[in-house]
Amino acid sequence: MINLQLLINTLSIQTKSNEQEEMIEYIKSFLDTINLSYTRDTYGNIYVIKGTGTNGYRCIVSHLDTVHSRVENRKIYKQDDILFAFGNHINSTYKNWSQCGVNGDDSVGVYLCLHALLEEDDLKVVFFLNEEIGRLGSNQCDITFFKDCNLVLQPDRNGNSDFINISAGIEMCSKEFLELIKDDLTEHKYKVATGVATDVDVLKKRGVDVCCANISCGYYEAHTDNEYVSLKDIANCQNLIKTIFTKYGCTCIYFWSNIYVK
Repeated sequence: MINLQLLINTLSIQTKSNEQEEMIEYIKSFLDTINLSYTRDTYGNIYVIKGTGTNGYRCIVSHLDTVHSRVENRKIYKQDDILFAFGNHINSTYKNWSQCGVNGDDSVGVYLCLHALLEEDDLKVVFFLNEEIGRLGSNQCDITFFKDCNLVLQPDRNGNSDFINISAGIEMCSKEFLELIKDDLTEHKYKVATGVATDVDVLKKRGVDVCCANISCGYYEAHTDNEYVSLKDIANCQNLIKTIFTKYGCTCIYFWSNIYVK
């Protein structure tokens, strides 16, 4: 079930690339309320560990930045299934009070990470800085943090149906893993697809040898003032992540080999 207030609170934070301190403070405050500690690397990425990871860790990541400039008096509104934002904003058509980006890309991913910290155990979470301007955070992150992770998921894809296996030309999942989750993807109306680029393909390129994926998480019209998010699509992504974590999160799925180990 969607935690609507947590989602609205997260979307309400304005967090343009290189201007992410408000979101960082928001995440730190959230972690304090649930008694979880965090670490940060020299670049500023945030790392959280929950549980002992006896059988390895599930891992979910997101990026903190968006492309949208700050808008005064910005508020999130709900109409049926949709969340969108209005504020005192000037664009090419309207002046003053008008629609502006709701920060779905990738504050929805941040929400899903925070929600997972409430719901899951044996979990690792990373919040990357500055994905939108060249995946800078993931290129600077501590890659050893992922050494005991069984799989890495990133909800950072528009729409409601893509399970990205090839990103930036990099294959991220083994054929065995895709076969293993095929029925789960079908049940949630997802399909294996190809994407452009995000943080998980950087992790693969830097040597993370378990299956990774980027997942559609219910935002639309990204990088525009018309951006909106769908509650039912976010919920469906949330449920798919939970299904994969529950069924396969304690299973190490090797990427380069032709076997998987339970």
